[in-house]
Amino acid sequence: MSTATRKIALNTGVQVIGKIAVTLVAAISVIILTRYLGATDYGKFNLAISYLSLFSIFADVGLFTIVVREISKEPKKTEEILGNVMTLRLALAVVVILLAGIISLFLPYTPDVRYAILIVGVSVLFGLVNSSMVTVFQARLRMDYAVISDTVGRIVAFLAVVTVAWLNLGFYAIVWTAAIGAFASLLVTYYFARKMVRIRFLRDYKVHKTLLLTALPLGLAVAINQIYFRADIFLLSLFRPYSEVGMYALAAKLLEIILSFAGFFQNSVFPLISRYVANSDARLKSTFQTSFDVLVAAGIPLTVGGVILAPAIIRLAGGAQFAESAGLFQVLIFAITFAFITGLFSYGLIAKEKISVLLWLNLGALAFNVVLNVIFIPIYGAMASAVITSLSEGLIVIAISIFARHLFGYYPSFSRVPRILLAAAVMGVFLWALRDWTVFFLVPAGALLYAGALYLVKGIDMSVVAKLRKST
Repeated sequence: MSTATRKIALNTGVQVIGKIAVTLVAAISVIILTRYLGATDYGKFNLAISYLSLFSIFADVGLFTIVVREISKEPKKTEEILGNVMTLRLALAVVVILLAGIISLFLPYTPDVRYAILIVGVSVLFGLVNSSMVTVFQARLRMDYAVISDTVGRIVAFLAVVTVAWLNLGFYAIVWTAAIGAFASLLVTYYFARKMVRIRFLRDYKVHKTLLLTALPLGLAVAINQIYFRADIFLLSLFRPYSEVGMYALAAKLLEIILSFAGFFQNSVFPLISRYVANSDARLKSTFQTSFDVLVAAGIPLTVGGVILAPAIIRLAGGAQFAESAGLFQVLIFAITFAFITGLFSYGLIAKEKISVLLWLNLGALAFNVVLNVIFIPIYGAMASAVITSLSEGLIVIAISIFARHLFGYYPSFSRVPRILLAAAVMGVFLWALRDWTVFFLVPAGALLYAGALYLVKGIDMSVVAKLRKST
């Protein structure tokens, strides 16, 4: 096994373990938050986070991905690029947070929401500096460091949430827990990063300009994509009560947790895809196909299981007061497989330096999403947002796959999808028959049954490891 293959295996394995730990922590945090805050305050809490997230996107402007690409190509420039991007992102973060606070004064928000937005800004500031250093981990295939950092931060934030709830310190204290966790993560990241490169803030305005001009098209594409994905909570807050925002926010949060699982795999593969595209390496095709197969095999059973177990999952996550979230989650979960595939194609376009294509695709999706939300939210409320989100993801994956096929000259094979669907159907029948049982049994049992069925119908390509070895 080559060194690169071992690094990818290590990266992916560590990230799986870390992601499981983080997911468990996030899930328990949601359970505590929903019960402590209730639907209305939970809606306010998530509104503050979603609102600031829309602005924080512009503090990155695509710099993270561009920096990973550049230091992967030219490792000798790592220290220079990292130091300058840290300074640049810090300055952008301060401007964006202040702007977000000012604009919130003109929106129909209560004072506690406006204060919460500023508090969330602190965690965004820490997060942007932290993720600047994480670019080194990704470029050098040491995402295990990033996983450790993220896990520590999430655990610290979780302990802070438990403490606040136990001592009944109130709404603002809950909002501060995110900043506490982000700071803890920053400290751990700095500890690991300084062993690999010299960490310092640099002010080379020529480098700043080059990074901004290079990253701006991608930044706009990513910003538009994130806006359309997060705009639903913002738009809901303009037309519907905070309690309904809270119902939708819980379903969206669970979707976000699931979607994050694709990230660890894509983050490990992206440096290879970038390298193979840059060198016109024939191994790109096998790597792309393998990645596609893995993501589809993960996305389809998550959708099937999510639809069937939604009432039980929501009951566990939020209690009886969030029962309306179950229907929203059942609709949103259809976006999973679409989003997995879209993420892979997006990385391919970025590596191919066809960011303008990604920009226009995301711009079209944003327009589609916002227009329909503005029309239908006042009539149908949160359910309209859920349907529009899943529909938008489906349209994006169709459009981006067409462009990807044109640019790469091939399209991943769907030959294993019927077998994946069959295995997922077997799992689905099992889950439906026992749907009244506890999810603590159904989730692991369903996963094991799916894995076994997938193996029996030969939905698992036993040459995947060999293909990955050849692609590295």
